[in-house]
Amino acid sequence: MPVSRYSATSRWRPLGVSAVLSLVVAGCEPLASGDSPAPEVSPRYVPTSQRPQPLITHDFVQVLEPEADTHVKTGFYEEGTNFGAHDYLEVSVWFQMETYLRFNLGSLPAGVKIRSVKLSATAFQGYSAGGDGNVYTYLVPDNSWGEYTLTWNNRLPSSGGPLGSWFIWYPSASTIEDRPGVNADPSLVPVVQSASDASDRRISFLLRNPGYYTTKYHSREVADATKRPKLEVTYTHDVWVNASPAPTARTKHSATLLADGRVLVAGGADHVGWTASAALYSPSTGTWTSTASMSAKRNGHGATLLSSGAVFVTGGQDNGVTTSSTERYDVTTGSWSAAASMSVPRFRHTVTTLGDGRLLAAGGFDGTTGLTSTELYEPASGTWAPGPSMSTRRFGHTATLLPDGRVLVAGGHTGGQALATAEVYDPATNGWTPTGTMSSRHFGHAATLLPDGRVLAVSGLTPGGVVTPISELYNPATGTWTATGSLATARNEFTLAMLPSGRVLALGGTDGSAVTSTVESYDVATGSWTQAPSMSTARRNLSATVLPDGLVLAIGGQDGTAMALTSAELFTPATGT
Repeated sequence: MPVSRYSATSRWRPLGVSAVLSLVVAGCEPLASGDSPAPEVSPRYVPTSQRPQPLITHDFVQVLEPEADTHVKTGFYEEGTNFGAHDYLEVSVWFQMETYLRFNLGSLPAGVKIRSVKLSATAFQGYSAGGDGNVYTYLVPDNSWGEYTLTWNNRLPSSGGPLGSWFIWYPSASTIEDRPGVNADPSLVPVVQSASDASDRRISFLLRNPGYYTTKYHSREVADATKRPKLEVTYTHDVWVNASPAPTARTKHSATLLADGRVLVAGGADHVGWTASAALYSPSTGTWTSTASMSAKRNGHGATLLSSGAVFVTGGQDNGVTTSSTERYDVTTGSWSAAASMSVPRFRHTVTTLGDGRLLAAGGFDGTTGLTSTELYEPASGTWAPGPSMSTRRFGHTATLLPDGRVLVAGGHTGGQALATAEVYDPATNGWTPTGTMSSRHFGHAATLLPDGRVLAVSGLTPGGVVTPISELYNPATGTWTATGSLATARNEFTLAMLPSGRVLALGGTDGSAVTSTVESYDVATGSWTQAPSMSTARRNLSATVLPDGLVLAIGGQDGTAMALTSAELFTPATGT
């Protein structure tokens, strides 16, 4: 048999990556307003089955050449012969010729989700004498074989059934013509996914033909790279990209998703100090525009999207002075107008939209201590009414609308101590009842409603200002809390984002000593957190808004020098995750 004219000089050859990004949004209604670091604003509950499910395709394609290939055969006493240096491969039942290919998946990003796989080889000669002419692909579990040592005698066995096949017809051995063999069978996906997730990150295939067909293929040693065997892997993975910077630096602001898909950011602080300014981000154009400023500087305020499309801002502080004032933003005119004030000043309170459209403002800090009081706002009349008092003073707590219309308030601070207690408001009875106590005290934490109706409470501060990585789950059916996976990085001044798939992201914040750019992802099925790609900038007191297309817009915050940031970033989740 002829020996290749070309020696192998590299173990693997990635042929490059092409990224294909397309966003297709069908039937998407606006999601609830985006999270702001404080206070927490709970959206109107919509069952998972009724939530809009945008179709997001964010695919990358990487084409790999084998790091090793060879064929083995019995031939004329060739059971001990190695063909690894040849520039061709053979597959035939005659003399039991079989081809081995090994690919290195190490150039794929860690944690990718494989969507499709295409294995191909270019034949240049063959002949047929009957029987099954398909060339079948099999998995070889052992990747330790050597390209220049493998023979028929020491060949490695395949495992399982065939993973698809291809068919190439050569009417006679005298036909010399390049013809592609392509196997894109879906059964290739799980084995490549498994190999990508493994520590070795290599995968080996065996090509075999059971009929009386013979095909010869160009090997990886052939000079023309277009003729070498290929493994084309289409995958998706989480990725951050820089978005347009905001018009001004901003931290401790609110971010509200509008009915038209834009995001309104308001208040907080810039490089100079507290601000009343506001700006609009348009996902369709990826640009910012300034809009009218509020009548008052605010941070730690509430910002809620009303059913009319207006944004209702409540309370907050300016230079340590807590306010009871409120105002509305009219999306059509781009202007603010004063609204009825609350009965008491509130800072770091919560505002929850109830099932009947009213707003429940609960607790907060009045400038002296935490509050037990609540009040109810009726958007139609623009008036406030007293609500029942909670059993405990609270600010920096969370409030989550449950599937049955009740509101769970958890943790927070009295003004004297951090809290582990929780209580539930029932609109039907207009009263509060105590519920299960968390295992740890949480202040300045975050919480979100999971697709299964449970509530996930995450991190925050414990007594003494110690940041905790603890996460807990509340079950409304039993009124109890249970432990779930802890964060790898304890966080305060961070934010949560719930993806359309039900996955939860914890973004940025500080562990008490350093501001972080890290992001962690919570899997409801496993109850565990895993690392997601980090943001390009470390941020605390940022906002994260889930856009209608499923992307997450992270805005502003403060870096490690306490400097307010203008930068923004977009997170695109892996397709289906």
